[in-house]
Amino acid sequence: MKSETACGGATLGQESVARTRKIVHVDMDAFYASVEQRDNPSYRGKPLVVGGSPNQRGVVAAASYEARKFGIYSAMPSVTAIAKCPGLIFVRPRFDVYREISAAIHAIFKRYSDLVEGVALDEAYLDVQRISKTTHEYDLCCQGISEDSGSDESGL
Repeated sequence: MKSETACGGATLGQESVARTRKIVHVDMDAFYASVEQRDNPSYRGKPLVVGGSPNQRGVVAAASYEARKFGIYSAMPSVTAIAKCPGLIFVRPRFDVYREISAAIHAIFKRYSDLVEGVALDEAYLDVQRISKTTHEYDLCCQGISEDSGSDESGL
């Protein structure tokens, strides 16, 4: 997961009050592919994509880390992906499952902040200013979020 900090200011009348915001950006890389590998152990360690069939003008929605080694990435046409890796496993998306897991992970995020903005099933911003006053506390918070969201609760 990636985390970023952002700074901002607020203007009150003629005064400018600068505040440092502590924002965590969570982007769960290869989320859909990781869910598929979690749910089907025979897919683990193999190049896998979630997306449409190469026979039907499909595109890659997510690529496992094993598939990425072949240069396969999201939004790539499936026919291009199969040409780069002939043994590539294609899995149709199961958005109901991804939504369920995403909701569980977002519940974990809410343990760290009541200000969580979901951007996508696999991406969110958390305002952790109230619980992380120092850089060290911020780093510990980021580490905790990463460990908790990749825990037994999510299975990822």
